[in-house]
Parts: sequence; structure tokens; C-alpha cells
Amino acid sequence: MNKITGFLLICMSLPAFGSSALASANSFSLEAETFAATEGKQYAATQFLPDVQEKDIGFATHNLGQNYNTGTCDGYDYTVLNCPPPKVPSNPCPFNKRQFKECGCNSQIYKYSASNCVYKAQSPYYPDDNRLLADTCRDTQYNVLKAKECGCKYFRYTTNSSCGDANKVIDTRSSCQENNGEIRYESCRCNREIFPNMFIGLLHSQAFKDEVKRVCGNDKDFISCQNFSNEIHYKCKK
Repeated sequence: MNKITGFLLICMSLPAFGSSALASANSFSLEAETFAATEGKQYAATQFLPDVQEKDIGFATHNLGQNYNTGTCDGYDYTVLNCPPPKVPSNPCPFNKRQFKECGCNSQIYKYSASNCVYKAQSPYYPDDNRLLADTCRDTQYNVLKAKECGCKYFRYTTNSSCGDANKVIDTRSSCQENNGEIRYESCRCNREIFPNMFIGLLHSQAFKDEVKRVCGNDKDFISCQNFSNEIHYKCKK
């Protein structure tokens, strides 16, 4: 087996050395059982990796022609031209680093989607609304909306006591959860155990007065609690 230490220049021609010259060399040593000397020069065989720029490996003054690995980039349909910011192309073709297989949002910047910024809502809230905030980006391939921020942090309530009102409890009809963490709620609602009757409409409308009179016997004999939107909960004083 050959043992070579020191610095060797790849793809250079090497003249045949005598054993005495090798033994006296300070830069490297060569130990071999046999060293066959041949006339002329010998070149190491080379094989170039795909898509290597000549200037990248020091062959800028030489024309490689077609003497390197070739292949197709079928399916690598994206370039920086058809994948503009805020999206970025990724997964380059091994034969042409300017063609890419995927075009998507930068996951280091656009961290949130509906999968980790989970918003759930029922009427009278807006079930189709999302809580993805700040700048958004939509993946070209998967049509997924992504965002820099998740609005769950603006949902103030987590427990009934966080409502700060003994007459109210958290409204579970509008919740948000970030990264499988604590479920947070958008608002509080009137406690149905305290205010069992509900009316949809305006507090000072004739329709509300008529209902209170029918339920309580007097249109002024009630205590009310206002919910989100136009929900009014009330109880009779008697």
C-alpha cells in the first residue's frame, strides 16, 4: 500500500523520481513497495460533479466543453423569476442550480399557518376568519397561507376568573391555540346560570320590552347582561 503525506497537486503531471530524491524531500515522503517509472507524463483520471462552475474550481482559463456529467431538470419548474419574494425557490436541480423543484414561503420567517395557529369559532363569531397576522405568504405548490404572527396572543381570556366579572364566564365559541399551547378565548359571555333568558336584538327596542313583559310580567322588572354582538341575557327580579 502507498502512503503519501504532504501536499499533492491534483491533475498535475508528475515526473518519475528516483528513490534517493524521494528520501531527501522535506515537503513530503513517499513509501512504496514498488514505484514503476514510465517515460513521459501521466495524468490522473478526473470526473466532474454536475453543475460545477469552472470558476468555482479554478479552471476559468480552460474550456471544459461537454466533458462533465449531464442530465435533465424535468420537474424543476421554478426559477427566481417565477418564484418571486416573499417566496423562495428551494431543492435545486443537481444539473442546473438555477432551476428548482419547489417554491414556497421561507419557513424561518413565515412560521404560522392554520395548522399551528388554530382558530375555532361558532356563530355569532366568524368561523371562516383566521388569526394569521402581519405579512402573509401563500405557498405556490400547496396553496397554504402562512404568516409571521399568530393572533392567539391577543385573545385575553383563559379562565372564568380572567373575565374579571362574576356575572360572566369565558365564551368558548371563539378560541385560538398557538403551537399546541394554552387555549385562549376572545371574549367572555354572560353566565347562563345567572341569566337564563336570552334575547337577540337591541336592549331598548320595543321587541325586547314586549318579551320581558311576557316573561317577567313587567317590562321594567329585569336585570340584563350584554354579550358579544346583539345577544342580551336577562333575568327577572322576582
